[in-house]
Parts: sequence; C-alpha cells; structure tokens
Amino acid sequence: MRLIDPMRQPLIYIAAFTLLCSFEQAYAQRDNNANLSVGLGGGIMFYNGDLSDSDPIPDGKLINPYIAGEVAWLLFDRFDMSLGLMYGSVEAADSLTNERDNKARNLSFTSKYIEMNLQFRLSLLSVKNTFPVNPFLMGGIGAFYFNPMAEYEGVEYELQPLGTEGQFIPGGQYEDPYNRISGTLNGGGGVHVRINENWRLRLEGAAHLTFTDYLDDVSTIFPDSADLSRTPNGSIAVLLSSKRPKGWPKAGRSRGNSENDDVVFRFGFSVIYIFPAKTNRPKPRPGILSNPNPGRGGWWGKTKN
Repeated sequence: MRLIDPMRQPLIYIAAFTLLCSFEQAYAQRDNNANLSVGLGGGIMFYNGDLSDSDPIPDGKLINPYIAGEVAWLLFDRFDMSLGLMYGSVEAADSLTNERDNKARNLSFTSKYIEMNLQFRLSLLSVKNTFPVNPFLMGGIGAFYFNPMAEYEGVEYELQPLGTEGQFIPGGQYEDPYNRISGTLNGGGGVHVRINENWRLRLEGAAHLTFTDYLDDVSTIFPDSADLSRTPNGSIAVLLSSKRPKGWPKAGRSRGNSENDDVVFRFGFSVIYIFPAKTNRPKPRPGILSNPNPGRGGWWGKTKN
C-alpha cells in the first residue's frame, strides 16, 4: 500500500496557501499587467490500475466526464501557474476485460474523484505573440479525495470501511486501512487557441500519477476468508472481496499488483478569460501644462464674445 507521504501533505498545504497569497497580490497588481485569468472547462477522464485491461484506452463505458475550474497568474512571459479544482469519477469492471484471470476475479468499482492542484505551464510562444495557436507543456502537484464503491444485489457499499484485503483483521498480518485522501504528480501538454485579446480556448491532455494503489480498492492479496468474516463488516466484506465463481481463493493469493500506483488520464478543454491590463498613467496636471493649445480662448481660458 502506498499512501501519500505524510511529509508531503504539509508541503501541499503550504504551496496552496502561498499560491492564494500570490493570486491576491496578482489581483492587486493587475492594473499594470494582464497577469490574472480565470478558466472553466471539462472533458473526459479514465483510470488505469489493477482492474484495467492491457489496452491503453478502456471500454467506452468506463470513460467519464469531468468539470474543472482555475485561477491563473502569469509569473513572467511564457510561464504561468494556476490553482485548479477538478471534479469527476472513475470506474472499472473485470467483466469488461479481455484477460481471462481478471474475468474470473470479477471485481468492479466506481469512485468520485475530486482534486485540487497547482499547475505550471510553459508556452512555446510569448504571451504577446498574436499567432492563433500557442503550444505548451504542463506539470504540477495535487491532492485528491476518492471513495471506491461496489454494488451487491442492488446496494452500493463503500469499500474502504470493509477492509476487503484484511485491513481490519487484528494481528498485523495485513496492510493498515488506506487513506481516502492522497496526492498526485501530473504532467501533460496542449495548445492555447487565441480568440481575441482577452479570451483563449485551451485544449489539453494530462496524466495524474497518484500516490496510492487503492483508488480501485485492489492492491495486494486475498485475506483468509474466515478471519475476514469476523471483522466488523465481515459478512459483506467477504462477498465483495472475491466474486470468483469457484470458491474463495487461497489466502495470500495475489489480488492486485502493489508495485504500481494507480493513474488517472484526462483530455479536455477550458475557456480562459484574461482580465484586461490597465496602465496607471499620470493624470494631466491642471493649468497651462494640461492644455498647451486650447484654441482661440488662450491658455488662460475662453474669451467672451
């Protein structure tokens, strides 16, 4: 089991706080620079893990929509950072795989996926360039919430409280219960499409490498069924830990692959609005310097007819 490193959690919170302070400063300074923008968009997402097929793209039934929003600050030409929030869901089912052993395992899950992330983007062209398309590379960190669930006889159950891999069996033989908040490292790229001075359309794709192998509730081995049945939720835990038609697997048999953490892929678009720049030019002085050529009235004012 790979949970998020406890030393990384404070760093994520500190980075988020620092970014919020930076956005506040950026908002205050936007009178001189068009450095603040907001974006809203969405797309499709899917997961890759212990319940995935060997094909890189899953069955269409396992591809779900997501929505996302962000606030971004241009740090300097061609380089910006953003604080974003993404909401979607991921799922998988052994019944849709082409692999015989996975079909026999017959597990499935669905989970909400809610991520807050800090992204950095490096554009190929200057933000001052008016070329209609500007490619970019992106990368960042994030923290996300997930809650894998599975259905049995028309009822959906949260899998983490069940301890389907023996997490609640006393004695320390199995993994501890996993945390439903974890972290990500993500990277990808895309293009910005210029609409006009203040509007952009962004097309992008990214991979979110999670710090957990339990996004799907599957990672290590099958526990002893008798021991599992004696846990607080043992009766339903036994039913959802293994759905093999030919009896319960031998304790210790591989249920998943704990060497690789789960990954989430997404492809989408965002509509970006860039707040216009306002220059703080000095106001005209009163007196003769403010109107050196006032017309026939002279610099001292209009004459009466």
